[in-house]
Amino acid sequence: MSDPLVKLQADRDALLQSLAATGDMRRGSITEVFRSCGKSTCACASADHPGHGPYYAFTTKVDGKTKTLQLRPGRCSRRSNARSRRIVAFVLPAPVCST
Repeated sequence: MSDPLVKLQADRDALLQSLAATGDMRRGSITEVFRSCGKSTCACASADHPGHGPYYAFTTKVDGKTKTLQLRPGRCSRRSNARSRRIVAFVLPAPVCST
């Protein structure tokens, strides 16, 4: 029988290596949101529709104030976008909605 603690430590080490491989890290959090557009004739106006998206936002504290940066395609260099995608994939491995 294998020791469960040894397996947990190996899993932790693998996760730490994956996280370290993402490159440039910044303090803050990335959130995924779906939003309605506000048009009454849009499909997102119905109660059962999740909304448009996903949209991603990076939130952090700067000089004691909360700052949010919308992560949109074309906003950063390709290299930064690739890092953002890797970080989002690490944090949010499965999509919430396929629409």
